Amino acid sequence: MRHMSTVLCGAAIVCLTTSVSFAADVKQSYSQWKYDAPTKRYTCHYEYTPPQQPPKKQVIVYYPEKPDYIYYYNAEKQSYWGRCASPYHKGYNQSQMQWSYYKDNKWSDLSNSCPKVPQVPDGPEIAPPPVPPAPPGI
Repeated sequence: MRHMSTVLCGAAIVCLTTSVSFAADVKQSYSQWKYDAPTKRYTCHYEYTPPQQPPKKQVIVYYPEKPDYIYYYNAEKQSYWGRCASPYHKGYNQSQMQWSYYKDNKWSDLSNSCPKVPQVPDGPEIAPPPVPPAPPGI
């Protein structure tokens, strides 16, 4: 009986260690901002690699005429799902990203909760996006 509980305890430690190492293996990166004149917006790509999966991409969108937010767009679902305060937002806090989520056709209020990397519920938070170009007049 004692041997059985030692084996079970050892198996639990291995499982915990494995899930923690998976979270540490998540890679995140952003491309450079590119301006698209017809849509009057900047875009860049957010790429992340969930453990044991191929890399995934989302489009990050910034409108210089509406400089308060940086939007996250899921190209597979063809929808915006979140936005974070940009450095040009009056309530921007560099040490704590502020997020709003798109649900039921409206944006939620800003909160200090940063989402986890998509498809990695126990993983790290989404890395901050690169600072977008300054809007006109700043």
